[in-house]
Amino acid sequence: MVKLVYCVTKKAGLTDEEFFRYWEKTHGPIGARIPGLRKLVQSHRLTVSGDKHRPDYDGMAELWFDDVEALLAARQSPEWKSSTEDEANFIDHSKVAYFVSDERTILHDSQTSKEQKTSIAPMLSVRNGARAVEFYKAAFGARELFRIGDEGRGVVAQLAVGKSEFWVADESPEHLNFSPESLGGGTVRMVMVVDDPDAAFERAVAAGASVVRPVEDQPYGWRVGRILDPFGHHWEIGKPLGEGG
Repeated sequence: MVKLVYCVTKKAGLTDEEFFRYWEKTHGPIGARIPGLRKLVQSHRLTVSGDKHRPDYDGMAELWFDDVEALLAARQSPEWKSSTEDEANFIDHSKVAYFVSDERTILHDSQTSKEQKTSIAPMLSVRNGARAVEFYKAAFGARELFRIGDEGRGVVAQLAVGKSEFWVADESPEHLNFSPESLGGGTVRMVMVVDDPDAAFERAVAAGASVVRPVEDQPYGWRVGRILDPFGHHWEIGKPLGEGG
């Protein structure tokens, strides 16, 4: 991922409180609507007791995108234009600095923590791992984190959708790993929680999934639909009602 870093200074006439409140509460939701934006972080300047140095900037914004192409596409959007126009209400544009960065983590708290990280990720057995990987990329926007093998001798791949990870592997009957196509059905069901179930559902169907149940509001408090992917795995796509409208 790449991020666009903005160093900003408040507009003349605004107090610190007015500047930071507008930036977070009013401008923040406007910027969050930019298409392709994966993460938006604001860093607000703190006044440290005893520090006589006045920093050149009052804060920093970080806008995260999948890659440079996604950033460039976002800059052409109406949402980007709206965000830029709103900046005139609280930012001094004559004192803005920005750059695009590729982050390098030198130290992470997991390296200093004594607590061992534990995670669980499903592994989906399929008949054609290479095709399955491409389907999950197209259907869910999955990113490929790790891969071994090829179409001729089988594939094992680690994929991620957002912050959630799962594995895909060609079935291996000799190791008692069978695909739903071999078994005549699956034994598990994947559940994907997203902000816009309708759009995610339509994307999966357009990529080749079959509709099992359309996206609908359910009496148990979810808006959810169910698809069957081309490799026999069932996916429920939805979110709790009341989240994000």
